[in-house]
Amino acid sequence: MFKYLIVLIFVISLFSTSDLNAQYGENPELDSLIREAVRSTEKSDFEKSLNLYNELLAEAEDQGSPEHLILGYLNFGILYWRINESEQALNYYFRALDLSKEYEIHKHLNSIYNNIGIVYSKNNEKKKALESFEAALEISKIQDNQIKVAINLINVSNVHSDLKEYDKAIKILNEAKEIIEKEKEYNFLAVIYNNIGERYNDLNNYDKALE
Repeated sequence: MFKYLIVLIFVISLFSTSDLNAQYGENPELDSLIREAVRSTEKSDFEKSLNLYNELLAEAEDQGSPEHLILGYLNFGILYWRINESEQALNYYFRALDLSKEYEIHKHLNSIYNNIGIVYSKNNEKKKALESFEAALEISKIQDNQIKVAINLINVSNVHSDLKEYDKAIKILNEAKEIIEKEKEYNFLAVIYNNIGERYNDLNNYDKALE
């Protein structure tokens, strides 16, 4: 439970308002709608978020902005995830994925695949979850975003843990640890060390778990 709570926090952080800076200035009106809707979701004002995202999708369609459509569907998915409607969330994520491929807009693919993996994990569809997280990992490597590489590695390791492949999970977590240490993003280290300790505990290697 704990490890997937941590992953959920990671996923939400990928769509915080700071991540929308790349879109700022391209269409101030639509950017403003996204930011307001994201803030409403973060404050659990889901009814307001729902209305704002519907407005965003309608405006993005009218103005011919496929990127804002992608962001709208993507964040709509998060909204439904937050209210525990995982199948609806999955539908919106796949709509965002289809549009990303159709318009060859690739910069949000990492986040889309990552969130799809979260839904499959919750639904206990481990093979599909692993495929989604690995797709996200490959994209983050291509984009050379080392922090997202580390986050994707943590997610991949969690699936291997659920599959009781503890040695493989530990190896992947150590890869993530090396990246985080190199990037000096030390706030993630506690998560990684906790997960490594849990995996050694699963292997009944209590001395290593205590390290």
